[in-house]
Formats: sequence, structure tokens, C-alpha cells
Amino acid sequence: MAAVPTPPLVTVEEYLGTSYTDGDREYLDGVVVERNMGAPGHSALQKVLIVHLSAFEKQLQIAVRPECRTRIEETRYRVPDSPCHDPAVPADQSRRAGPAAADR
Repeated sequence: MAAVPTPPLVTVEEYLGTSYTDGDREYLDGVVVERNMGAPGHSALQKVLIVHLSAFEKQLQIAVRPECRTRIEETRYRVPDSPCHDPAVPADQSRRAGPAAADR
């Protein structure tokens, strides 16, 4: 039986410094993982959530930042569809602060 190949490990810095032309990736403990981009129904729901939540950003004290790389743990970055971040955290630092709510 052939051994299952192990993907090359990537540093957090390398992951954060890389752009992917065919869609962003997630980073899980050194492994870069391709995201499921969803179907049209998923995309439609994502649009509704983003528009609706954006209308309440001030009232709810949130910042809606669609598909923003977000640090969940030291070595785990996810790219949630419609994360709501703390508006007090500058946009360029939101990926380090973590979302207001995250699915681990």
C-alpha cells in the first residue's frame, strides 16, 4: 500500500504574505487548505447577510468584513463568509484580533 503524501508545511508569515488568484485559502496548523466556494444559493444568502448586517453596524457595534482572513488561534486562520469584527480594531489588524463570533 502506498503512503499518503503529506502536504508541505507553510509558516504563518508565508501564508499571510501569499495571494491566491483563484480564491483565498485557509491555514490550519501549517497546511494551506482550499476553501469550498459554495453554490449560487449559498452566495445569495451570503449577500443577504452582508447587506442586512451592514445596515446595523453602528447599532450593533460591529464591522462586517466579508471573506477577511481571520486568526482563530496562533496557527489557524479561517476565511469566514460574513464575519463581524470589533469596529475598534483597525481593518488591517482584524485578521489578528479574531471575529466577534467564529466557527472553529
